[in-house]
Amino acid sequence: TSDAAVLCFKTGNATILRGGSEAIHSNRAIAAALQEGGAKAGLPADAIIFTFSCSNAVDIKLFRQIVFSAAVDSGRNVQVLHMLGAGPDHPVNIAHHEGDYLKGLALRVE
Repeated sequence: TSDAAVLCFKTGNATILRGGSEAIHSNRAIAAALQEGGAKAGLPADAIIFTFSCSNAVDIKLFRQIVFSAAVDSGRNVQVLHMLGAGPDHPVNIAHHEGDYLKGLALRVE
């Protein structure tokens, strides 16, 4: 995990670190190291946020409205960098819209 994260960080690419609960201490150490490296590079620690919903009761429009409302409440400027969804190994049947449940946003917070 850490080598993939560092490669992505050094090349300016996004990465999502998702470790299991059995690796919680390693996950925290990796996140802290990335935040420290970002701070040394002049990036604020909270510059990028990834947020997700895996509920089929929340469509992308409602999800974005919830995030927008949270941004307004916080008084922070938030920009959508990228919209995320299920990977190509999880196709959604066009006749079964409930299968299109995973949605996410990569956000820049100022």
